[in-house]
Amino acid sequence: MAKAAAMLVALALVVAAAAASRLLNCNVEDLEVCAPAFIAGANPTEECCANLRMQEPCYCQYAYDPVYGQYVNRPAVHVTIIDCHIAVPTC
Repeated sequence: MAKAAAMLVALALVVAAAAASRLLNCNVEDLEVCAPAFIAGANPTEECCANLRMQEPCYCQYAYDPVYGQYVNRPAVHVTIIDCHIAVPTC
């Protein structure tokens, strides 16, 4: 009986993790509107800030990505995040 309950709990955790990853809609292309702020230090637009908020849970995923990490970890990106009144995540 205890073994069956443990198996049920494990299965529930796997299902929950899979559902959470599907809900986390990480799409780095949504941050293209932030390019002027990220690259040239321009003030971020409302659209940029809105997209940053939506992508906030994805930040660490981008930061550790071999392709995107070199861009996401730039000081200008951190300034943009702060300008949008978002806490810079620690990964």
